Amino acid sequence: MAARASTGLILAAVLLCAAVCSAAADRPRVPGPFAVVVSSATAANQDWMAVAGKIKRDRPGAELVVAEGGVVSARKKLAALAPRYAVFVLRPDETRFKDVLALRRMMRSLDDDPFDDAIWGIVSGLSPKDAMRMASAKPFRPKSLVSTTGVDFTPFETAFTVSDAYAEGHSPSEYTSPGKPVCVIEKTRSGKTSRRIVRGDTTAEFAKAWAKIDPDLVVTSAHASQRNLEMPFSSGNIISRAGRFFQLPQAQLIDYSTGMARKSPRGGTARKASPLPDAKKDKIWIAAGNCLIGDWPDADCMVAAAIGAGRVVQFIGYIATTWYGEAGWGALERFMSHGATPAEAWYFTNQNLLRKLDAANPEAKNFTPRIDDPARYETALRMYCAAAARSRGRAPGKEEAGMFWDRDATVFYGMPDFDARMGNRNLSALPEIKTSFKPDGSCEITLSARAPLPAFKPRGTGRETAQPCAVALPRSAKPRKVLRSAGCGMFVADDFAIIVSRPAMKAGEELRIVLAPAEK
Repeated sequence: MAARASTGLILAAVLLCAAVCSAAADRPRVPGPFAVVVSSATAANQDWMAVAGKIKRDRPGAELVVAEGGVVSARKKLAALAPRYAVFVLRPDETRFKDVLALRRMMRSLDDDPFDDAIWGIVSGLSPKDAMRMASAKPFRPKSLVSTTGVDFTPFETAFTVSDAYAEGHSPSEYTSPGKPVCVIEKTRSGKTSRRIVRGDTTAEFAKAWAKIDPDLVVTSAHASQRNLEMPFSSGNIISRAGRFFQLPQAQLIDYSTGMARKSPRGGTARKASPLPDAKKDKIWIAAGNCLIGDWPDADCMVAAAIGAGRVVQFIGYIATTWYGEAGWGALERFMSHGATPAEAWYFTNQNLLRKLDAANPEAKNFTPRIDDPARYETALRMYCAAAARSRGRAPGKEEAGMFWDRDATVFYGMPDFDARMGNRNLSALPEIKTSFKPDGSCEITLSARAPLPAFKPRGTGRETAQPCAVALPRSAKPRKVLRSAGCGMFVADDFAIIVSRPAMKAGEELRIVLAPAEK
């Protein structure tokens, strides 16, 4: 079950760190090979191969990699290619838990360091048509929102939240009764924001907003599984079946095998779930705090419906249960506050988590238990804790165990170079970051403050709400060296850098970081 996040979690995310890079118009795609990877079975399927062909044609110089057997057998070819971006075109029977877990691990194994070796994603769908839509989607800036957790409404023209936080003025004891006071928050095009209390079922509220707003961005928390998204405080359910979404009211129990409601233990008649209308616009979905919603066991799962009738072209979610939460909430914070695309947000959140886990236990990269079912994920954590205790004479703490848990717990569906990022942000709260790559392999990173900014200091090795900023770099044989830090704490790998800490900045001040040329 997912831990309930407070509405203030994202609203209170401290905007002390810089955008991943300057605005998209100021920077091209980071240089480096682009790999399109398919299995031999997918290559033999004309309709699915058309998706891979479309991606390759749209990116001059992209390499098609056909893996004999499953895509994880492409490791040697990918290691030789050393792609900066990689996309895996997968049929639905190639997206199971064990397949995604194997991909997560393979993409850290292309070289010797513990980090992801490319910005990568999965393109899939119940049909080649769904996958083609994901591969062909046009860039956009989210202007509308539907969520079940706290998200800053400022950047959006229209927004809606069924809040997973206790409503202001109501005590926690009220949430043990059937008539729980669930807060619904709405913003209209006029800019007016209103709040009201709904007692009982809130499913219809979510369904109405889904149909009316047809949002560009969906952000969710609260309990979930592969086949349902529970409304906050168990006040209803959105379920999935055969690539579509349905709503069930609070009083109905779900039969996940049929997508129908069961009879209540206290009696009553089960009825068919009501369908949500199919989306008309492409969407981003960040399931920051939902258990299992990204796992794809069969055609009736939530992620299949999201990509199908939901027209979701960029999706971040957990394939296991979530309790630590940095991979999910960290990716959301990066997307909302750093000017990152969903792919960049997921990639850099993972890299920062791996950086901290490697610092806590360098042997973590060698511990990869073979599990093929999300129900056994907790067993893997226990095995890791036991192995870590044996190697160091002490058991890992909660933070280290949590980072190990989140290391493989999420998935990203979508094109890794897709340009969808937040617009209309409060840029004065962020220093602008620009990168300059020199012919000799050196790099300059310039931070510019539009307004006075306090210092950014990391929380340590534990879970971070405010993520440190990061930049992608052209790949080098070895990590670059820092020639000038400008007072910043720097972590530099072979293809990315993280500004771990930063001093306070005055309005108009610039900090110039210089990295040495890449070693041959």
